[in-house]
Amino acid sequence: MLRAFLTFTLLAASALCGPKSNWSGPYQPCSNSSEFLKPGHMDLGVRYDTSSPVAADALRRALRFWSAILDMDFHEDSSRSCSLALVDATHEILNENNDVARAQFTDWDNFRGWIAFDPHIGEYMSADEIYATAVHELGHMFGLFHNSHPTSVMFYIDADGSSVLDETDLDAVRARHTIRQSIRRGPIPVLPR
Repeated sequence: MLRAFLTFTLLAASALCGPKSNWSGPYQPCSNSSEFLKPGHMDLGVRYDTSSPVAADALRRALRFWSAILDMDFHEDSSRSCSLALVDATHEILNENNDVARAQFTDWDNFRGWIAFDPHIGEYMSADEIYATAVHELGHMFGLFHNSHPTSVMFYIDADGSSVLDETDLDAVRARHTIRQSIRRGPIPVLPR
């Protein structure tokens, strides 16, 4: 109960800060990015506008993880009618906080359906770390904010793949989207054990 109250308090405090705007860049928008706003079944078309095959592989793995939890399907869509585009991040997008990847938030202005990864991420992170980062960034697109618990995949600095989707994360995503019936409680490991 306390955990749900804290989650609600953080979301309410964020909403009171006024409208926020997503980052922008030289990318084609996805005209079906509103698919992320659906409380029921989502069918996400994914465009891979990246020079990083490891980032693309990590995003595919992360989409499989999320599709086992949420009532959603995904498929490749190389057109502008996609819901999500994986793009190569510019220095301006990442330098602000020394990030390796960033997602746009569906509730913020200028949402275009983009997740940006450092195109050189495979040179300094393992495949599992990049995958955990992709799970985290997709979590933002499904409406999750950072979680203060260090074992959560939504913790703001952890990307080692040993993290979980915890009960706080599940409660927050359940408030926005339909969870698959097979999902009862957390924690759900990001990497299979």
